[in-house]
Amino acid sequence: MTEREEPEIVDSLQKGQVSPVDTLADVSADAASYASVSGECSIKECVEDPARDTGGRQQADGKDEPMEIHAPMGKVESLKEFATHILIVTIGILIAFGLEGLRESWREHIEVGVVRDGCRAELLADQDNLSHDLMTERQVATQLDQVIVDLPQLTKKPAELEERVHGLTPSFYFFSTSEWESALSSGALTHMRREEVFRLMDAYQNLKIYQDNTNSMQPGWLDLMTYFQSHHSYTGAEMTEGEQKLRIFKMELLRMEHLGQQTSVHIADALKAR
Repeated sequence: MTEREEPEIVDSLQKGQVSPVDTLADVSADAASYASVSGECSIKECVEDPARDTGGRQQADGKDEPMEIHAPMGKVESLKEFATHILIVTIGILIAFGLEGLRESWREHIEVGVVRDGCRAELLADQDNLSHDLMTERQVATQLDQVIVDLPQLTKKPAELEERVHGLTPSFYFFSTSEWESALSSGALTHMRREEVFRLMDAYQNLKIYQDNTNSMQPGWLDLMTYFQSHHSYTGAEMTEGEQKLRIFKMELLRMEHLGQQTSVHIADALKAR
């Protein structure tokens, strides 16, 4: 400031035109405005130059940017690159299909193993029941023959005849087929060998036939028990009728023994199939 300007400022202060406080306020406002302008960039400048943007805005924009997926080879510029790209994609697809096929095959293998083990355990239990049932039927048939031979003397002793007839009691075992029915509903049999499936099917079909005939034999057995239980004396006609009922029951036992032997063979074949 020159010596000439200093008296002018002093005169102006004395006249009340500009106060020192106002002068300092104007200077502070100008400095703050300049600092604000220099410290921030416009929206256009921030977009054009991301490096000048603030950290908060840069992070927010980074999260919203969509992911870009490019081919591994970049831009295809020749037929050779195109063929190579197709080959890589094809190999990748074949590998994916191969792995999926292996996974599916392993799942089917596990499912078939579960069905095979379940049917095997079930058939072993049915085979054991069938063996006991056939043994009981043979014993009953032997007792029945003896009752028929002794019938003329036993009709004179109705109580003893009733006791002998009540001893003619088949075992009437129950045979399970739940594992086979579950395998049919699950579709696991489609993954097994045809020979194994056919053997299992024959075994379970014969078991069903045997079970059905066992159930149909029970009414005849109950009729036989009731007939001799209700008689306290016998005429010649009643003795003949009683003998006829005994022989009919004997025929039922022989038929069941024949069916049981056939069923036993089919179960053994199914247990051997792997």
